[in-house]
Amino acid sequence: MKKTKIAAVMMSALLSTGCILAPVQTAKAEEEESRALTAFELYDALHENEAVPYELNDKATDFLTEYDELFPCENLEDIDTELIDDSITKRQIQKNDSKFGDKLFVLPSVYVLQILEEEIYEGDYITEVNVIDEEGDQYYILYYGELTDVYEDDTVSVVGLPLGNSSFENTNGGQTLVIVIAGSYIELAE
Repeated sequence: MKKTKIAAVMMSALLSTGCILAPVQTAKAEEEESRALTAFELYDALHENEAVPYELNDKATDFLTEYDELFPCENLEDIDTELIDDSITKRQIQKNDSKFGDKLFVLPSVYVLQILEEEIYEGDYITEVNVIDEEGDQYYILYYGELTDVYEDDTVSVVGLPLGNSSFENTNGGQTLVIVIAGSYIELAE
C-alpha cells in the first residue's frame, strides 16, 4: 500500500470549513491538553479521503458525538463495557455497515502490516494502522493521537468503532477490502 495522504486531505477539508479555528477541550483532558477537533469533526472530515473513503452513518455520528472522550481513550478500564459488543464481526459489517456504529467492537489480536503517523494540526496527530487478523481479514484503523509503543510487525489489541467498508489498491494491482475503524484504545497484545 502506498503512503496515504489522509492528513493533507483532512487539513484541506478543515481549512475550507473553518473547523480548526477554535480548539475544543475534551471533558477528560480540560486541565491537560486541548485538541483541535472533536472525534466527530475528525472522522467526518476524513470520510472522503482518497486512501480509504467510507460513509459516516447516523449511528456512528451519534456515537462519536456522545462519546468524544473515548477517541482516544487512555485506559481500557475507562470504557463502559455496555458500549462494547463482542458479537460484531467483519462479515456482518461488510454485509451492511449501516447497521453498525452504535457500539464499539474488539479485535483481540491483530498484526500491524503498516503504521503511519502524521501531525495534522499543531500537536494533534492521526495514526493510520493497517492490520490483519489470523483469518486474513484486514482493518484500517484511524487513531486520533500517537501510538508511541506500536510499530510495524507488532501484534496489538484494538477497541474501536466500525465506520464502514472501504478498499484500497494493493501492490498486486487489485483491491484490498477493509473495515475502517475509529480507534478508541490500542495496546500491544500479550
